[in-house]
Amino acid sequence: MLILLLFACGEKEADTALSLCVHDPPLSYENFGKSYMDMHCTGCHGSELPPGHRVGAPLSVNLDSYDLVLD
Repeated sequence: MLILLLFACGEKEADTALSLCVHDPPLSYENFGKSYMDMHCTGCHGSELPPGHRVGAPLSVNLDSYDLVLD
């Protein structure tokens, strides 16, 4: 999507679009990813959830940690 935005904009607008993606500090699992996963994913993909509380999520897909997200 960013590519399309860059092509749709002039040079000045493209620089502004890129600056929206720059974060200080840079985004990481610790400062962004974990809270995102906890809010949107582990409610169904948590390893400690019993099968009846996973809303159809497979038992083999758990997203409780950075390593599990990468698997």
